[in-house]
Amino acid sequence: MRAPNRLLSASVALAVLGVGTSARAVTPVFKYHFPTSYDGTSTTVTDQSPAGHDGAALGSSSATRPPLAAAGPPGATGNSITTNAGGLETTATRLLDNASIAANGGFTFQTAFMWDGTARTTFSGVQKILDYSGTESLQIETTAGNNTTALLHFIFTAQGTGGGPDVVTGPSIPISANTWYQATGVFDTLGSAVDANGFIPGLATVTATDLTNGGAPVSANAPVTKTNYAETTLNRPIGIGELPLNSTSSRLVTFDGDIYDPAVSLGVVPEPAALALLGLAFPAAALRRRRKQ
Repeated sequence: MRAPNRLLSASVALAVLGVGTSARAVTPVFKYHFPTSYDGTSTTVTDQSPAGHDGAALGSSSATRPPLAAAGPPGATGNSITTNAGGLETTATRLLDNASIAANGGFTFQTAFMWDGTARTTFSGVQKILDYSGTESLQIETTAGNNTTALLHFIFTAQGTGGGPDVVTGPSIPISANTWYQATGVFDTLGSAVDANGFIPGLATVTATDLTNGGAPVSANAPVTKTNYAETTLNRPIGIGELPLNSTSSRLVTFDGDIYDPAVSLGVVPEPAALALLGLAFPAAALRRRRKQ
């Protein structure tokens, strides 16, 4: 039996949770809604937010670009995309620089996803859902032979020193295969400014709400520091369903499953429970721009 329709309007969702819609404004970086943003075969991805940060499906042919899936989460409108062989990337790079994050008090990742149970052994079992430059990411970590459960991580990466490996920190929560989740990763600076090293400390919170079976949001948080690794060393976009490398041939660290309504914003809504509803709550048409010809 289908789960109850969890698609509340943004204002109703926040009112139920006791959060004012004007509590803390967020500035969109992008919001993609399928098939309005992307038709599953072309290379063009059109931002539905006022930010105008369009993207691309970088596969060399329609067969190597992410197809549209038949449906999305329970009660959703439109489609999701299947990213097993590769996902999408923003055209612009360095979209989450630390100066902008400090000015807005943080940043937020939002999307719904369903992992199909594929457990990879490459790249330590990591599969990317939303990834900024390879440094900050909503991703899952699978274990070889385990096709039923995985960990959802919200990671922050610092460049390794002396040729050593990069250092990864951040909170995680368990998820199950073949289950739709609304997921958010929230980085709150807690009022911190960029320090002398160009870094910014804050609190990272990952939240997932089971949309298939219902239930309350599940969250975990951890103090983290966002370095300027992405700005000083890397020059990469934001990836949806893949590690973003600006390459048509390298489809690395992809996500085995479906992704619905991915969005990234500068700023933080204070209630993780509210965030868990907002990704599906906000009508795509409200921010829709005319599709480019």
